[in-house]
Amino acid sequence: MTRHAAWVLVLLSAACSRPSESTDAKRSPRPPPSATVSIPATVHVDVEIDGAPAPAIDALRLGTVKPDYTNDEHRVWRIATLVGASAARPGTMVSAIGDNGVTLEMPVPSTPTDPIPTLSLNRRGDVVVGLVAPDDPFPDYHGRGGRLNRPGDRLPRLYGPTRLRVTAGRDAQGTLQ
Repeated sequence: MTRHAAWVLVLLSAACSRPSESTDAKRSPRPPPSATVSIPATVHVDVEIDGAPAPAIDALRLGTVKPDYTNDEHRVWRIATLVGASAARPGTMVSAIGDNGVTLEMPVPSTPTDPIPTLSLNRRGDVVVGLVAPDDPFPDYHGRGGRLNRPGDRLPRLYGPTRLRVTAGRDAQGTLQ
């Protein structure tokens, strides 16, 4: 075998080698979501109400409590539906804490049109805590923003919450409401 033929053989073998896993991961799309919204068995969000531990939100609880809003892509529960009347008191603050320490603070609405704190599941099994407009719980996301200056949905969300903290508001004298 000549020297030139050896180089051609080396180049061909390198060109035909399998791509690395990182290259393969970059090329492979995420698998499609399931056809329906299902509750993952791994769902677990610790709950604290006014400093005291409360029952956690888990797959069993989500399976037994009817969602407040549903469509083909989502199931959405009001936080007050999941944790009780303590999360509906005037002046109450609901704080969702993510696994990376990020906290999303959501006030309980004072009027019927104010955004409400919710927990939702999508078809991919993502658990999301955020504010939702009661008159439009499933706002359009696509085709918004960018160069046309259409903002899309501006309400905040936190993916993958690990803990919810419900804290009662205080009145002018400093007592809990």
